Amino acid sequence: MTSKKKKLFIRFLFFFIIIIFISFIFMIIKSMSSKTIEIKESFINQEIFTKAFVIHQEDIVYLNGVRDLHLKIKEGDKLAVDTVIGNFEDIQINNQEGRDLEIINEKLGKGMHQQNGLFDKDLEKINKQLIDIEFKIKKENAKNKIEKLKKEKENLQDKKQIIETSFRYTFTDNESLNKIKNKLQNDFKPIEGQITPRKLGIHYSSYIFFQQDGFENLLHKDLLGKITPQYFNQVERYMDKEKNLIKEDKNIFKFIDGSEIYLVIKVPQNSFVSMEEKLAKTKKIVNSQWKKSGQTNFYSYIENRRDILEKFPKITLKWDNNSIIGYILDSNKNHDNKEKILTIKVETKNHKLIGKRQNNIYVYDKQYQGFIIPKKSIIRENGKEGVILLKENNKEQFIEINIKSELEDVAILEPGENKKLKNGIRILANP
Repeated sequence: MTSKKKKLFIRFLFFFIIIIFISFIFMIIKSMSSKTIEIKESFINQEIFTKAFVIHQEDIVYLNGVRDLHLKIKEGDKLAVDTVIGNFEDIQINNQEGRDLEIINEKLGKGMHQQNGLFDKDLEKINKQLIDIEFKIKKENAKNKIEKLKKEKENLQDKKQIIETSFRYTFTDNESLNKIKNKLQNDFKPIEGQITPRKLGIHYSSYIFFQQDGFENLLHKDLLGKITPQYFNQVERYMDKEKNLIKEDKNIFKFIDGSEIYLVIKVPQNSFVSMEEKLAKTKKIVNSQWKKSGQTNFYSYIENRRDILEKFPKITLKWDNNSIIGYILDSNKNHDNKEKILTIKVETKNHKLIGKRQNNIYVYDKQYQGFIIPKKSIIRENGKEGVILLKENNKEQFIEINIKSELEDVAILEPGENKKLKNGIRILANP
């Protein structure tokens, strides 16, 4: 090997060794970093994952005797009160079917109450019968038998609707029932020509839908503030079983007011304690105010008084990566003190909620700020809790800590009470 080639080889070998050494150092640093945590002041939200029912201001108009609808709008469209829906000739419409009158008269006459097991016993039994009849209709060839089965199906649907509608009026007082009765008795009317929401008795901008979801009465706006954990659980179980049911084929228009949306959520009894205390104080003051206002109920009053709404506890929710702001207006507790129901008026205009009935959401109870470290990084030494600080030259030192709060996997340290910890220093992640 010539002297020149020898020098080139030595130079190449030198650079090769340098590269290996740098890579080795990098691997050590990376390994150390993966086993340590950088202390940094930040904040974290305590969140609860739960289910929520969506309750709207919604009105249903039944179209009697109409089979072919020639519409100028599509489902989900937002309508002004004078938007033309379509052209119709001499049809009968009513905003509630006559069975509502039957239910109201029964309650006014002899009183009515929710029966235990109404969901599990009566409604589920009817659902099974409806599915069975629908199967028989598809298999049957004789026209007269098909007509008979269809009549049975219609009678069952009517019976089911009577039960469902009764829930809407469970908590309604007699004075309000008489007002509803008078309206319903005058509600049947012929209508023709260009049909608009205003002609159908709808006096607000709305979103239109052509089908019922079966929960319009079970989760009616009249029930706001009165839904208990027991009732919530019953509706939830029933909703899961209702998914496979054949829906009714009646012609309807369902109008939903997108400006008034409520969420009814189920949370643990020991959550939102401070908010509940504020709610009780605010509600006590507001209750005396709305009763003198001339409004029919507390919720109507709140919808017309934003200044009053903003006095209620504010809460943050998250649904499908959308942050939702709302105000807690009611809290109903369970008899066994394990769960409670919060009624929340949605502040954020989230129109993706319109037409929905149930959603999985995150609810944020508290926000914590400070040094947030994993619990597994905390050890006990001489009866004291602390962490292992990584000093220069990788020397380890035990540092006693003062824990402010604990969540499921992390602990929150108040910087002022842990002065030996500062932003940027590193501790062992799992000593």
